[in-house]
Amino acid sequence: MELKELYDNLTGERLYLNQEERERFFAATKFQDNNKKYFCQMLYFTGCRLNEALGILCNRIDFEEKGVIVETLKRRRKGVFRFLDLPEDFLERLNDVYNIRNNQQEKAEKENRLWRFTDRTGQNYVKKVMKEAGIEGKKSCAKGLRHSFGVRAIENKIPLHQLKDWLGHRFMDSTAIYTKAKGKERRELAERMWL
Repeated sequence: MELKELYDNLTGERLYLNQEERERFFAATKFQDNNKKYFCQMLYFTGCRLNEALGILCNRIDFEEKGVIVETLKRRRKGVFRFLDLPEDFLERLNDVYNIRNNQQEKAEKENRLWRFTDRTGQNYVKKVMKEAGIEGKKSCAKGLRHSFGVRAIENKIPLHQLKDWLGHRFMDSTAIYTKAKGKERRELAERMWL
């Protein structure tokens, strides 16, 4: 499915998490084992695609610049990368759990993926956390989390070109879908009309 709508065409169901659901999702990650917790938090903090997160190598964690370099998927060629900022405390917890700084010094380890499980396992991890957070329906998946990142960025007035870079979109039209007023912002616009 191309990024055209944030609501299901057949049912009208919302395909992204609202802010309250995002907060519940993040809170639910805290009670998971390390792989589930940090994988889901990476998706939460970056808005990257599930398979982009699975492709993160130890040597692509940049402690100096405080972020991660991901290979952008959904392009016609390989080797397109983007930098995604991460909270410092998250980076330190990642290092504590996965021993990243030491692995970056070891030739045999630095090219290893941070998470060595399949995309199906990653999808199951996200669904499990969604269920524990009480989030159900079509939005309770990695794509729903990614869409919520885009919606939240627009709500926080992040410039569209920056969001395009963060999400790794090729065309601005793909990113512009998030500019449609949603949730709280839509309600505020409606309230202006009632004055």
